[in-house]
Parts: sequence; structure tokens; C-alpha cells
Amino acid sequence: MDWLKKFSQNLLLIQHPLRRLCSRNRRREEARFPRQSKKVWFALCLLGLFLPAAAQALVQGEILGVARVIDGDTIDIQGQRIRLHGIDAPESSQECLSSRRVAWRCGQHASQMLAEHIGTTPIGCRLLDRDRH
Repeated sequence: MDWLKKFSQNLLLIQHPLRRLCSRNRRREEARFPRQSKKVWFALCLLGLFLPAAAQALVQGEILGVARVIDGDTIDIQGQRIRLHGIDAPESSQECLSSRRVAWRCGQHASQMLAEHIGTTPIGCRLLDRDRH
């Protein structure tokens, strides 16, 4: 008799998933689906609200606009000063000595060369690090 009891319990476990399809509980399952659907739509709407904020956080690592040259290794875009990574140029007022020992305004020349290179078209800079100087 003990085996019969275990067999009937196992049979009930097997029938349980099928019971949803074949019994009166089907109406309850259909009634529950729209509530779950509303929850999914609500979650998608919340996600839609937060995605623009997340995108803005990613874009903060870039700055776009027309650059104004400060000196040979520094530009200004939209009021934000940006030092160019990996470039160490003389300051605008700095003078250097030529091979003939003649002083010349190398800082001013570096600024002019950068201005010619950049031009007046909008550029984009990816912000890598904060300058320590």
C-alpha cells in the first residue's frame, strides 16, 4: 500500500503542469497574464526613463565644438580648457634659442601651428584624465 501512495503522489506531481491546460484553473491563468503584462510594460517604461540619463553619463566623456587655441598644447571648447594628451609644447609667451643662438618665439609658433591644424571646423575630444597642472 505504501508504494501505491508514493505512486499516486508522483502522478499528481506529473499531472500538475497539465492541470493548468485542462482544468478550470485555465481561466485564472488567463486572468493573471494581463497583470504580468502590465508589470512588464511598467518595467520597460521605467527603463525608458533611465536610459537617457545613462547615455548622458557616457557622453560626458566627450566634448564637441569649435576649438580656440590657448597655446601649443591647450585648447578651449565651450569654455572648457583641454590639454592635449601626449603633447608638451612651449607656452605662448615662451622664447627658444635657434641653432644659431637667436631667440625666437617658439611658443607663439606652436600656437599658430596648432590653430592651422585644427582650423575652424568643430572637433571632438575624448576626455581621458584630469590635468594635474
